[in-house]
Amino acid sequence: MNRSELDAYLRQCNEIESLALLSPEKIYGGYEAAIIEVNGISTILEHFLRPGEHFSFFKHPRYLAAPGHRHDFLEINFVYSGECRQVINGKPVILAAGEFCMMDSNVIHSIEKPGDNDIIINLLMSKRYFDIDIMKRLSGNDLMSEFLINSIYRSQDHNDYMIFHSSTNHNARTCMEHSLCESFDPAVGSEEAINCHIILLFTELMRDYKESNAFKRKGPTSRAPITKIVQYINDNFKFITLDSLASHFNYHPNYLSNLLKSHFGFGLTKIVQDLKIKEATMLLKFTNMPIGEIAYEVGYSNITLFYHHFKERHDVTPSVYRKTNK
Repeated sequence: MNRSELDAYLRQCNEIESLALLSPEKIYGGYEAAIIEVNGISTILEHFLRPGEHFSFFKHPRYLAAPGHRHDFLEINFVYSGECRQVINGKPVILAAGEFCMMDSNVIHSIEKPGDNDIIINLLMSKRYFDIDIMKRLSGNDLMSEFLINSIYRSQDHNDYMIFHSSTNHNARTCMEHSLCESFDPAVGSEEAINCHIILLFTELMRDYKESNAFKRKGPTSRAPITKIVQYINDNFKFITLDSLASHFNYHPNYLSNLLKSHFGFGLTKIVQDLKIKEATMLLKFTNMPIGEIAYEVGYSNITLFYHHFKERHDVTPSVYRKTNK
């Protein structure tokens, strides 16, 4: 799919939009079936995404309003054409063509009924998508990293959103359009291509945001060190210890431990364990290395502990995982 074909695809009236024009009450019935009440608030859960899916793109149906709701995943709205009129946390927000809005999982929002030319793209992202590997790729993007860390690991007391007035940023639009082409017409390597486009999109959006009045009022983030810590852990997870990490950043080990727990909800041991098992999983799928060598390669000196951690993550032993995923 090229960008011309994408434009034609987005502008054609799909089945939901056709039904919305004729019998919108049927659409709302399906919408209500997809949500649950959590503390009295309509909530769409991550099972809205398909099993194993960490992100999904779809066109918000024209001619159909979205009542007030929230998600337990992250959402980005992109206005492909026309405009998007929303109410976010009780405040009216109007996005013009080419602009983005990123919302974390506690944001309550509704969308007014879009018209013929109002094409709005929703990018839904599971919290699991933003593992420490993705966070490392965003480590130079302190504002985005802080927003995502708060959204994912402090979701109970965080309900923020960010508006990106990027209508003149052609690079950001191109990143989104390429992602949509890969998503709507997938080919070999589409998932990794989309990952790369998303990282580039975030970079472009942050460049715009840093030039905006909102950033100048808010000021730069005060939590920049956490992104450098994430990058260092990712680069050295095979042999890192709390003492060596603390020494590298000139922190007391107790302070650093509390810092990690306050951001991620767990300490260095769990972070390192997840990184080791993730790399071991990749080696099991794509190499013929013996399991004992894989355990040693990712930093385990105790093969029993490796088996325990792997089964804890995947519910099967490494050998069974390899047989079913080769």
